Amino acid sequence: MIAVWKQLEPLPRVIETPAVILGGMVAFGLAYALLYRSVAAAWPVGIHPRAWRLALVIWLATVFSEFIGSLNVLRQPLPLSVVAWVGR
Repeated sequence: MIAVWKQLEPLPRVIETPAVILGGMVAFGLAYALLYRSVAAAWPVGIHPRAWRLALVIWLATVFSEFIGSLNVLRQPLPLSVVAWVGR
């Protein structure tokens, strides 16, 4: 694991360009804050509005996983990552 972070080329994006990854983390933090703010009032009545909100929570979690793993550590190209995020 240490070799992946410090020795094997190319190094993860967080090592080479930390501002990009930190900016992405801030963006995800803001997205979750807005989501939680919308849920804080109370879950809406009805199954469909609740299902859409839950689906958004799950989608954001999977996109965050792809952002940290595939885009950062494995150096997947950004356009390919966007395709994966939209297809989820």
